[in-house]
Amino acid sequence: MQTASIRIDICYDAEKVTDYWRMLEANAVDSPFQSSGWLAVYRAAMEHSGKGWGEPVFVVVFEHDRPVAIYPFVMVRGCLTTSIQWLAANISDYNGPAVDRDFSTRIPPDLFSRVIGNLRASRPEITYASLTCVPQSCPGLPQRVSPVGRSFRADYDSHALALQRNWKEYYKQLRSKDTRQRLNSKLAGLRKAGDFKFARVKVPAKRVEVAEQIMQWKADRLAAAGDRNPFGRPGRETDIRRTILIAVARSDNPIEVFAIYLDGKPVAGMLALLTNSVFHLWVTSFDARTNPRFSVGTLLLLKTIELAARSGYSYYDFLSGDEEYKKDWCDIRIPLWHHLIPFGFKGSLVCAAMSARRGVKSILARPPYAKHMIRSSRKAAKRFHRTLF
Repeated sequence: MQTASIRIDICYDAEKVTDYWRMLEANAVDSPFQSSGWLAVYRAAMEHSGKGWGEPVFVVVFEHDRPVAIYPFVMVRGCLTTSIQWLAANISDYNGPAVDRDFSTRIPPDLFSRVIGNLRASRPEITYASLTCVPQSCPGLPQRVSPVGRSFRADYDSHALALQRNWKEYYKQLRSKDTRQRLNSKLAGLRKAGDFKFARVKVPAKRVEVAEQIMQWKADRLAAAGDRNPFGRPGRETDIRRTILIAVARSDNPIEVFAIYLDGKPVAGMLALLTNSVFHLWVTSFDARTNPRFSVGTLLLLKTIELAARSGYSYYDFLSGDEEYKKDWCDIRIPLWHHLIPFGFKGSLVCAAMSARRGVKSILARPPYAKHMIRSSRKAAKRFHRTLF
C-alpha cells in the first residue's frame, strides 16, 4: 500500500528484515525487546528447541523508500482459527514496533489500522489479532498510539525511575538519611563478612554460569511462594531459559550480567538489557542462604542504579511487575495494554469469548485471599506430585 510518501510492505524473509532493522536502529526508538539482536537471539533459541518459531510476518513501513517502522508479528494456527501475535511475545515484557526516532513524532494516527488491514488483506485466513503487553509509553519513548479493537489493562504495569548523573546529590533525593545509613551499614557488614566484589560479568562462560545460578535462585523462590516458574530447571528448558542461555553466551552481549560476589562466589545476580538511554532490569535474584541482615538483593539493586546514573542513563526501568520494591523505588508507572482485534464473524466470537474469560478471571482474582489460595493450591499439588513420584 502507498499513500503519499508512505509505503507498507509485508515481508516473510527474516534475513531481509534484519538488514532493514539494522538500518532503522541507527536512529530508532524502541524497547530492548524490539531490536535486531533480540530477534537473532530469539530465532536461535526457537530453532534450538526444534519446534520452530511459527511463521514470522514482518510489516515494514517505508517513507521515501527508507524503513521507518517495523512491526514484528507471528502467525499462530489453531484448529479453527489463525491469529496474529507479536513475535517473541511469550518472553518479552514489552511488545510493539521498532520506530525511527524522527518518524515517531509524526506517525499518522491511522498507521496501525493500515498495517493490520494490509496484513489481513494479504492473509484472509487470519481470524483475529491478540497483541499483548503493549506499553502505553516507555521511558525515553513518545506516547504510543493504541491499536483499534478491544483494549484492556494488563494484570501488571511496569515501573521506572528517572535518573540524574550527579549520584551523590541524587542519592540524597532518592533515599532518606536513615535509609542511606542503613544501606551503608549493610554494605559495610557484607565487606567485613568476606571478600566483597560488585562486577559486570564479561567472560561468556562465567556469564552462562551466573545466569544459570540466577535462574536457579529465582526458580527456588517462586516454588517456595507457590508461584508459576517460567525459568525451568537444568534439563527442563523453557523458552525464557533457552533464550537467556543463548544470549549470555554470545560475545555481543545482548544481555548484561551483574553480580555481587562474596569470597569469589556469587550471592546476588542480575540480567539487564541496555538501550541508548535506559537501563532495564529484567531478572534478578539472590542466594537465600546469605545472611538476611545484609539484604544482598537490595544492595545489588542499589549498585546497579548507581552504575546506571553515573554512566549517564536517563532511566532505570524495572520492566513488568507490581512488586512492592519496584513501587518503593520508582517514580514512573508504565501502563501495559492488551489488544484484541477481530476479523469477520468468527473473529468477533473468539474475541468476545476471550474478553468474557478475562473478565471472569479478573473478578475471581479480586478478593484479597485469591492469590493466597492459588499459591497454596500450587504448593499442595507439588507436594502431592513429590509423594507419588
